[in-house]
Amino acid sequence: MIHHQNYYKLKEPLNDEARSFYLREMYESIVRDLKELQADHYISPHTEKRKEQLLSEISEKDHKQLLAAAKTGKVSYRETFLGGCANLGPPCPLGGISNISSCMGFGNEKPCKSALIDKEKLPMINQLKDVLSSQINIVEIGTPLHESLQAQLESAERAIHVIHRS
Repeated sequence: MIHHQNYYKLKEPLNDEARSFYLREMYESIVRDLKELQADHYISPHTEKRKEQLLSEISEKDHKQLLAAAKTGKVSYRETFLGGCANLGPPCPLGGISNISSCMGFGNEKPCKSALIDKEKLPMINQLKDVLSSQINIVEIGTPLHESLQAQLESAERAIHVIHRS
């Protein structure tokens, strides 16, 4: 392998056996992550009923059915800063890692219907809120950066509120 700009390039393509193993493990990982979302520490920013609706697709399927759904892109999962994204269909293009405002919404925007918050991430969310609060105080009001920080700060506060009310 050659290490180049934070990613690896293979000198040769994967052989069929290695490729099959890699893909099988990737789909197994998606299924494990989806099943983990059923744990009590994952909550919807909307209601418990929304979490049940979001996960009903998952809980009604056995392991083989979930693997088939993952392979065809009918179910997907991606860990986010706040918890997870259970967007049905292709993975969400909006982030959730470096910017949480699309997950929790801000202003008049509601939280994403596919977002789930992991209550165990509350300490990290509180840290993010503290960092954003200190950054916003040194940025000029009305600039795009200030607006972005404000949106993320509001989203962090919304996530904290959802965790506290659960």
